[in-house]
Amino acid sequence: MFLLVGAAAAVAAPSRVERYLAPPAVCPGSTSAGVPLRQQRAALLCLVNWARHQERFGHVSASTALMRAARRKAHDVVDCGRFAHNACGRLPWARASETGFPIRTWGENLYYGGDGVATARAAFQAWLLSPTHRRVLFTRGWTHAGVEIVPGVAVERDPGVSLWVLELARRK
Repeated sequence: MFLLVGAAAAVAAPSRVERYLAPPAVCPGSTSAGVPLRQQRAALLCLVNWARHQERFGHVSASTALMRAARRKAHDVVDCGRFAHNACGRLPWARASETGFPIRTWGENLYYGGDGVATARAAFQAWLLSPTHRRVLFTRGWTHAGVEIVPGVAVERDPGVSLWVLELARRK
């Protein structure tokens, strides 16, 4: 099973997603684009796990292989100038497969934002507001995740934004 979703669209009522947003103190670094990238990555993973806990889904653990896949996907998007799951013409799950992670199921969310919406919380909230992104976040069975953020890049025609990639998977 492969789930693909791209840019977030604000289509759900914000009050409906508030229960899935961890308080900022629970996920330190989730509201600031100025903290170290390692802390921002950890904050996004914290937000994912908080939301999944609210629905009684299992938490996901950081995977070195999926972190590498997320990093490679982010660089594909930036290098090829296409905000797409198949950036550079690669199959959407190609980067995850190349890392050697034994994929049973896989999903991916992409986000980019600048000026005030370049934080882990902004990316996560945008995904919650989009039914297709939310479906990826709340797919049962995910066991592992990879997160990457690339700040200060040009995506499509928007310069100086932060690009977020979230890879979720279940092992074979």
